[in-house]
Amino acid sequence: MTKTWTRSELESELGDYREHALLADGYEGAIIGVGYRPGSDPIIAYDMNKCIDILVLRDGMSPEEAQEFFDFNTLEAWNGEGTPIYIQL
Repeated sequence: MTKTWTRSELESELGDYREHALLADGYEGAIIGVGYRPGSDPIIAYDMNKCIDILVLRDGMSPEEAQEFFDFNTLEAWNGEGTPIYIQL
């Protein structure tokens, strides 16, 4: 089971990098941690399946609609180096 991170836990983990790590609006319940990669600032990591579940439960989408919406509007959205990473578990 993955941990659900609170905003204060994220801010504490990210420290001075918080202003660079972007949050994906509406997917707070899908955050699974902070991602690190060489030469880059830390970024927020999300569970893709939880993101889809949020769209189904919160917005009443079918799983297929939710996947299509997520793929087009979230997964393909590049907002610079602080763009979150989405992990399929």
